[in-house]
Amino acid sequence: MKSKRSLIEIVKKNKLSLKVNPFGINQFWPKSYIHLFYDNFCMQLYKREKSPNILEVNQKNKLNLKLWKLFFKDPTIKNISLENIINKNFNDKLKYHFVIIQSKDVNNKIISILINLLKCNGLIIVENIGREQKKVIGIYFKFFSKNNLKIYDYRYDRFILKNCILVIEAKNRNINIFKRLKSIFILFIFQLSELFISLLLFSIKNKLKP
Repeated sequence: MKSKRSLIEIVKKNKLSLKVNPFGINQFWPKSYIHLFYDNFCMQLYKREKSPNILEVNQKNKLNLKLWKLFFKDPTIKNISLENIINKNFNDKLKYHFVIIQSKDVNNKIISILINLLKCNGLIIVENIGREQKKVIGIYFKFFSKNNLKIYDYRYDRFILKNCILVIEAKNRNINIFKRLKSIFILFIFQLSELFISLLLFSIKNKLKP
């Protein structure tokens, strides 16, 4: 069963975007996440589960939480602080269909905790992972053997340095070989993009020197 409206329509109708609302969300604008990731992802999830469990880690903007409430039918939405995640001061019995966390709040310890909170086929979505190549490599090194990982690099859609998402799937015994090869290839392209951006920024910086 499909949702009657897309995330894009919901954002526009309810004026949730930072583009028209000074307190709005940035996933629609200036970032590309709603258009290129969440809209399709949420539609596919809605077909399987109309009332999913959703966790946002350390989310300061309540409109992000409102977005999921408007799209899904009576979802369970939790917003747990980073401190409570680290100290495991929360209900760890509840399992989530997807978890959203910002790259600045991520490390391997946090990811290990969050993976154990996922339902089968659940996802950890790490936003704003652009320019975090060392962190990305560390995550791949730690979790690639047991999890499917994929980078979504949207910087060629809108040239914003952080405009990237890293998705980590729940542990799965049936690891797809094709997915793993594709994941390695995408990581390679991501690293090339990071190198290109570093060189471009270095060149611009030198040109601006008096």
